[in-house]
Amino acid sequence: TQLRTNATMQLAAIEQISYDEFIHSIPKFTLISLFHAQPLNGVQMLEVNPQLCMWIIELLCGGLDLRATHKNKEFNLSDKKNFTDMELALLEGLMQDFISAFKTVWKDIVKLKTELDGLDTNPQMLQNMSPNEPVILVTFTVKIFDYSTFINLCIPYVFFEGIIDKLSFRNWFNSNKQIDQNDSRDLQRSLNSVELDVN
Repeated sequence: TQLRTNATMQLAAIEQISYDEFIHSIPKFTLISLFHAQPLNGVQMLEVNPQLCMWIIELLCGGLDLRATHKNKEFNLSDKKNFTDMELALLEGLMQDFISAFKTVWKDIVKLKTELDGLDTNPQMLQNMSPNEPVILVTFTVKIFDYSTFINLCIPYVFFEGIIDKLSFRNWFNSNKQIDQNDSRDLQRSLNSVELDVN
């Protein structure tokens, strides 16, 4: 809805690698949003390549004659070393939506308070973890029109240390689990705002 066009996002891969491998697998100029999720430990990173960032900025600003002339548009980023303040402001809003979605997908396991720590464009300068620290790399494919690319989510192992016991299948599918009244209220509140034509 933000981009006012169809954007498809699918899970492509999940793998465990070292932090050093992750840093060397992404471009030298890219957008990295750093965020943390209390009460769990560690800093999570979301990496979005600059080509996709420019597509998003164009769409957010109402640019591109969408379906006709720019189906295979490529932005020339060979001389670009950083994003402008205005571009970063637009991208920050989108990153806030991503980390809000991150909080939502974990809510059945642990209630998180996610907060964006900042945006960076040079992964080589980041020193959030030791090079050998294990991380989970989650890769998503993103498709907008005919343009397809990847978004990478890097989660350090320390994030999972406090919740490993909650990640078992038995915990997820426990039939004795009590119904949470807050969930019922949230569902009812969401349904109340749906407009219907009654004939």
